[in-house]
Amino acid sequence: MNISEGRQFRSKAAGKCLAAAFFVTANFAIAQTVDGESAISSMSPLERSEIEVRANDKINAMLRGRTFFPGQASPLIARSRLDPKTNELLVDLGEENGLHAESLEMEDLQKHITEAASHVLGSIDGWEGVDLRFGGKDMYFWFPQQRPAEDLVRPAAATDDAKASSTDTIVLSAGHGVYYHEGYKKWIPQREVFFSAREDDVTQDFVAQLNQQMIRELWGRKRQKLEVVLARSLSSDIHEESGRPWRDIAGRYRIKALYPDIPELWHSRPDNQGVDNERIEDMYSRPALANHVNAAASIHIHTNAWEPETRGARFYYQKGQPESKRLASSLACHVREVLKSRPEFPDYVVDAVGRTGNYAELRSAKMPSSLIEIGFHTNEKDAAAMQRPDFRKFAMAGVRKGYELFRAGVACDPFKVTSITNISTFGSTISLQATYSGTPTFPVYLELGDEFGNVTYAQASSPAAPNLLEFDIQCRRRRAQVKFVGYFDDDDYVLTKKPFTADCWGWMGG
Repeated sequence: MNISEGRQFRSKAAGKCLAAAFFVTANFAIAQTVDGESAISSMSPLERSEIEVRANDKINAMLRGRTFFPGQASPLIARSRLDPKTNELLVDLGEENGLHAESLEMEDLQKHITEAASHVLGSIDGWEGVDLRFGGKDMYFWFPQQRPAEDLVRPAAATDDAKASSTDTIVLSAGHGVYYHEGYKKWIPQREVFFSAREDDVTQDFVAQLNQQMIRELWGRKRQKLEVVLARSLSSDIHEESGRPWRDIAGRYRIKALYPDIPELWHSRPDNQGVDNERIEDMYSRPALANHVNAAASIHIHTNAWEPETRGARFYYQKGQPESKRLASSLACHVREVLKSRPEFPDYVVDAVGRTGNYAELRSAKMPSSLIEIGFHTNEKDAAAMQRPDFRKFAMAGVRKGYELFRAGVACDPFKVTSITNISTFGSTISLQATYSGTPTFPVYLELGDEFGNVTYAQASSPAAPNLLEFDIQCRRRRAQVKFVGYFDDDDYVLTKKPFTADCWGWMGG
């Protein structure tokens, strides 16, 4: 997503430990359990009033003296109140701004308001986000055609055999891209560059990585089948109209090339004569494509913008859609655990659960959908991380598993070793057992390294019993480090530590 036009912003080495340790690396997630949806409703009226005043002050400090969209009734003044029934902060911007409720600029403003409010409400369990009002009315008073479906439950296959033979279609949408501006009479990107990162380009890098992982799963060990549809092309071939690589071009034009005879998919606003009409149509073309291909889910990747110190990944879903909420929270859960466990990114901020949003890419989708803001390109650390291939691999591994477990109906649960017995024994082969919780991706490998740098491996292709891992390991001489590694095409990407000692003496003696 973006800031309002014209707004300005400020700008391995790993030490070796002699003590043996047990590390678990796997494709898993632990999320903060947030079941406190009654937290706001259980507050006293006085407590809610105090929070409302603080949140309102933060929001109005952000709004003061700024113009966010053409035709804005100036100055913008917010009036905020907590709704204990929905656990949302209702922010009223005045009836005079209702005619702008559908604009993409208003979507960006909602993001900014949410970030401002999160300084006060972010730590409250059950807070669902911000819902905008205009003179007490929501956007659908002015734009009833934009009202989304209330729920999107896609029935699961009745049997395992049916699941094995069924194929899910998932739409992956990289945010923005180059479009034709009628005023400038040229092709331009939708976003500006911050810290060498442009959202139009960075989002393509993330989708390319996610697409690769999704396709590998299609031909890999999982029974679930996937067909991936991309809203934007990843091709380096030249788009003739613009003279630029297809990879740079916004989704509207790819969808036009795929479906030239269905203009309602990519030319949804024929009566709009605005200079940036094709930018607006681009946004609406993404869910239109997902609806057309009868997708099981759609995932939209963006980068975020706010004050320079604000960091982290956000996961949005459309209000009133429990399945979209479940998807967003599953994605958040698994991205959080993958990134939080990596020594390369120990302080990367990731929301524990999804947030409500009211965005064009989500409203008209007829399937569970989530919009991911993977980081803030206006923050130097986030921008640097998002330009690293390893960060993209780890983050998208979390998205892939989050979707996988969403479809399987599995709640977020930590993969962790709950118990393991220390070993001190003779013999070249040792049987090692460990109990675990969560949902690792099998096979899980145990890596055994000794103090001389020698490494051997053992494999658990499936649980030996419910929540039990069992390995036969070749033990090297003297004290060793033991590591569980869960692989995805030979790339381990989640690490969790549990103290463990393996004192083993093989045939060479101690």
